[in-house]
Amino acid sequence: MEVNTESDARTFALSIVELNPNAIRIVPAEELLSVLYIKNPFSFDDRNWAKLTGRGTGWSIYTGDIGMVVTQNSVKTVVVIPRIKTSESIDMLRPQQSLFPAHVLINIFGDDCISSSSSDGSFTFKGRRFTKEGFLRHKLSEVDVYRPADDLPTELELEIFKECSMMDDKILNDAVSRLARIKIVLNDRVVVVEGDFKGLVGTVVERGDNEVAVDVETQDQIERVNLSAVRVAFRLGDQVQIKQGPHSGRIGWIVDVQDLTVTVINVELDLEVIMNSCSIYFVDKFLQASIKKSDIGFYNSPFLTTLRKRTIARDVKFRDDPNKIYHGKRVIVVGGHRYKTYKGYIKNTNIEGYAWVELDALFQNQLEKISLDSLAFLWVLN
Repeated sequence: MEVNTESDARTFALSIVELNPNAIRIVPAEELLSVLYIKNPFSFDDRNWAKLTGRGTGWSIYTGDIGMVVTQNSVKTVVVIPRIKTSESIDMLRPQQSLFPAHVLINIFGDDCISSSSSDGSFTFKGRRFTKEGFLRHKLSEVDVYRPADDLPTELELEIFKECSMMDDKILNDAVSRLARIKIVLNDRVVVVEGDFKGLVGTVVERGDNEVAVDVETQDQIERVNLSAVRVAFRLGDQVQIKQGPHSGRIGWIVDVQDLTVTVINVELDLEVIMNSCSIYFVDKFLQASIKKSDIGFYNSPFLTTLRKRTIARDVKFRDDPNKIYHGKRVIVVGGHRYKTYKGYIKNTNIEGYAWVELDALFQNQLEKISLDSLAFLWVLN
């Protein structure tokens, strides 16, 4: 209720038990709008991450985004990866997440876009505060968020949050540990990253809430280690399924492994998914895209699209090679063959079920004799 005088306010307050008529004060002009905020009712004392509802002016593009909760000068603050519309935005309704430090914004919007700045490097852009690294920050009490749950950023988001000076080691280590626990499932190949068995590789044979039992390859024994101490270990030739992103659901083989990325080829579409890029582009008729390790999982196919040795009736007088129908076909080497994941063209076959393949990675005109059941079709895109 709005009243004209303090006396009227006290008179009104006397009729409400919850109000203290002696604690009434005039709201300063600069705080008139702040009293209109509906404060976040949830406690985040033991939580590091919050999911935004997207309600409120200017927040709709952040619907479902994860913000990092930190305490700054005794005030809970939520730090968010900005979504700012620029001429480079692919989706103008929901721009991609990206950091926007002051110099980047000035380069895009001009010198006058920054209305104020502080000695710590933070600044104001369009009425909102940003950290020196370009993260959006706001009082948690003034941001509409969902009830606290086991919210976590994706691995890609966490990589971005690592740039924030407001993130401490405790928040980072806790997030890394929890993400690792979520990913591990039975029969995954894992590598131990800490403890007495650091560096050893094995298969998960049992999974508990806080630990896993790992059948260690080189030890021929099962060891129990904390979930936070293991990571999924991909190798060349692993068959995987992409879990997230534009290629979600597609299946392929790993042909390259780096620290944070892997390269996957899709045997049905001749799709090469390159993980060391952040964009989609065409090179030599092979679609390439950016995929993180966290976006793929081990996949056990119910069947393989491998070639099969063809047979002919025994009583045929002149036995021609029935496998010649494979001549000129583009294939990938699968199974346990030493050239697994190599691609090439079938140049010749024989009646016994073997093919002579010209592999891309080897010298031209060098043919390798490979069993047909170790080959699968690669369908070339038109």
